[in-house]
Amino acid sequence: MKALKLCLLLWSVLLTKANDELDTWTEVGKPVGLTNYSDIVYGEGKWVIIGTHAWISADGESWSVAQKNVNGLKLLYGNGIFLASGSAGLIGPQNYATSEDGITWTKRALSTDGLNVLIHFDGRQFLYATHERVYRSNDAITWTHEAIPIERGMLHAVEGQHYWVSNSTNSWVSTNLQQWSIAKTRIAGATMTFKDRYYGISNAGLEVSEDAVSWTRIAFPQTVSVRKFGVFGDVAIFRSQAGDLWSSQDGLSWTKRQLPSLVSVNAFATDGTRVIILDDLKILMSKARSVEAPQIEAGIRAVVQIKGGRGRTYEIQSREDAAAGEWVTEEVLQVSSEDFVWTDPKPLNNRKVYRAVAR
Repeated sequence: MKALKLCLLLWSVLLTKANDELDTWTEVGKPVGLTNYSDIVYGEGKWVIIGTHAWISADGESWSVAQKNVNGLKLLYGNGIFLASGSAGLIGPQNYATSEDGITWTKRALSTDGLNVLIHFDGRQFLYATHERVYRSNDAITWTHEAIPIERGMLHAVEGQHYWVSNSTNSWVSTNLQQWSIAKTRIAGATMTFKDRYYGISNAGLEVSEDAVSWTRIAFPQTVSVRKFGVFGDVAIFRSQAGDLWSSQDGLSWTKRQLPSLVSVNAFATDGTRVIILDDLKILMSKARSVEAPQIEAGIRAVVQIKGGRGRTYEIQSREDAAAGEWVTEEVLQVSSEDFVWTDPKPLNNRKVYRAVAR
C-alpha cells in the first residue's frame, strides 16, 4: 500500500505540472510538402496527420509521407483502425478510407441516402446517422443499423453510452441506440467525459451535466465556440473555433493557454505525455506531462489511470521498452467508474511501460 501511495503521489505531481507546461511549445520538424493538413490523431504508438496526403511519425518530430492524395478532413482512431473522412478526392461526403497502420489506406463507401454524414467512435464502435437510421461497426467495414425517430437527422455527438441525434429544430438522446427521448438541451457538437461529468456543445456554448440529461452552461469571460475536446491525465483541453487552446483541471474553470505569436490551432492530439498542435504553417509540441520516470524501487507497482471509460472494456498492455517492442496483454477488464486506477499485482524491478487500449 505504501508503494502504491508513493506511485500515485508521483503521478499527481506530474499531472499538476502538465497544466503549466501547456504554455511552453516547441516547433518540431515539418516534412517537405506538408501543406493543407486538417487533423491529427495518436494510435498504435504513432502519430498520423491527414490532409492532402497522409503523414506518419513515431515521435511526433520526424515525419514522412505515408500515402499521397488521401484528401481528408477528419481523422479518427479506434479498435486498431485509423479512419479518414470528409473531403473530396479519395474520400468524400459519402466515402471514407481506413488503415490499420496509418500507411496503407483503403477507400470505402457509406450508405448515406445522399446525406453528408459525420462518423464518430464511442470507445467501442464507429457510428454515423442518416435519414431514419444509425449505422454502427466494430471494424469500420461491415455496418449494421438501428431505426431512429427522426427524419434527415445527423449523429452530432457521442460520449460513451450516450448518443445525440439532431435536425434543424430538435435533438434526441439515447443510451442504447434503440429507445430515444427528446433532449432538454440540444447537444450538437463535441462531447467528453471528465471527472465524472459530461461536457457537450449546445448552440449557446459549453454545457456541463452530471447525468447527460440536465445541463448547465459554463460561463466564459469571452465568447468561446468549442470545436474539439481532449483529456490527458488530469487536464482537460479544448480547441476553440477561433484557434485558441483552453485547459482546465476541474472542468469548470478554464484558462486560455499562451501560444506562440501568430499561432492558431487547427487541430491537436495527445498521447498522454505530449500534445501536438497543427498550425497553418507549423507543427508544435508541448511535453505536457514529463515522461522521465523516477527510479522504480523494488516493490512499487505499475499504475494505469483510465479517465472517462466507465462501462467500456480495456486491455492493459505492457512492454519492456518505452519506444519499441511488442505489447503484451496483462489483463482484460471492464471499467466500472469514470476515474479508474489499475495496478499491476506483480512487484516491478524494471522499467516496463504500460497502456490501456479500448476493445
